[in-house]
Amino acid sequence: MPLIDATNDSITISWPGPLDGTTKYVLQYRRADQDESAFQTLSDGLTTTQARKKHLKDANKVGFIFRAKSASSNDDDAPWMIHSEPFHLLSDDDELKRLPCPVVTLGGSNQALQVQWSAADNTTAYELQMRENVGGEPWKTIAASVSGTEVRKKNLTSTQGYQFRVRPVALDGVELPFSLPSEPVVALGLSQGLKNLFNSLEKGSLLRGETHVSLADALGGKEFVLLYASAHWCGPCRQATSMLVNWYNSLGASKTIEVVFLSADHDESSFRDYYKSMPWLAVEFDDDTREQLMGFLQVKGIPQLAVLDGRTGRMLETNAIGKPFNVNRWRSLAANANQQEPYHHYHKTRTMKSTSVVVLLTMLVSSASAFTVVPLPATGSARLSMRLFSEPAPSDDDEGGLDLDLGEMFSMFDAAEKDEKFEDALKKVKGDN
Repeated sequence: MPLIDATNDSITISWPGPLDGTTKYVLQYRRADQDESAFQTLSDGLTTTQARKKHLKDANKVGFIFRAKSASSNDDDAPWMIHSEPFHLLSDDDELKRLPCPVVTLGGSNQALQVQWSAADNTTAYELQMRENVGGEPWKTIAASVSGTEVRKKNLTSTQGYQFRVRPVALDGVELPFSLPSEPVVALGLSQGLKNLFNSLEKGSLLRGETHVSLADALGGKEFVLLYASAHWCGPCRQATSMLVNWYNSLGASKTIEVVFLSADHDESSFRDYYKSMPWLAVEFDDDTREQLMGFLQVKGIPQLAVLDGRTGRMLETNAIGKPFNVNRWRSLAANANQQEPYHHYHKTRTMKSTSVVVLLTMLVSSASAFTVVPLPATGSARLSMRLFSEPAPSDDDEGGLDLDLGEMFSMFDAAEKDEKFEDALKKVKGDN
């Protein structure tokens, strides 16, 4: 039962969640110089595994003992989760010595966070601690003596996020208090939406210069991914590229934005020559994914710079060329989009709901004429995924699917809008009785 934080009048504690899936907890406390009968109940219906007790006073500096247990355990003999040593308040003097909480932001790379803190006087090093934002997880020192005021921490895989705190390493050896803990922050990996969008990459990697970079390392941790359709033979493209390069380089090494070049050049040699002027990623010229992504963007003219939400793969802006590259505006667009219905992404999707099925319809390019419906394992409700095939279309038994042309596909759309059952709608579309 670890101490998460203490001020001069409050204590924040955490405890492990019971294995039986209980969602409510009883929390009690007492002064350390009192016996068991002095425990007072702070709450008998907590729904989290962390709590803060405020307005504490400890004139004798004896500290406090806390304990917690499942609220469904009515037996007085049920085990309590408790700590062995008292938790103490900070003195008023130590409270004044504390650094502000560290600032934690996305690290710009796969499953990484950037941690920054204010400099302190009379010190040359800092101790940095981290904890996973899970009930009962203690603080762990990840750097006992780090110079500078900034660290990037990698391989942060928890979906619950992480907290950080820091303190100066005093030159005289006196132990100083830790800063306030940061709010929990979740490091970004490679989102499922981006995985789906790039799932046809032949080598599972993108180019950075002459080097192949895995998709996770290339786009994992990015807040926004910009798909840039451009060609060297296009004068406006060269002008746009020059401006985009200047802006991209101004973002610094820890940028949370990445650009992926989709060449519209006529041959690989032209692609190579043009790409030499770019500091970002590219899809190989001979990789079919390049044309598929241009189909997804529905490119009708170049240059085109589409802005995608790195967390979901959702397209936020079809073309940012000619507009200010305003990250805050993109964040606002992402926040508004994420308040809408869940986004199912396989290139371009539309979601249909009926009484028996959720259907994901994928349309990669508007000129496509054949699709295959492939049943997937059901979890709660059936799920079907539309996949594009080049002509000639596969047979009805290919991969367990069946074929729909564009007219039939949109008839299925209409049926779903009317909440018809999938099986009944399919019979009508195919003319089966």
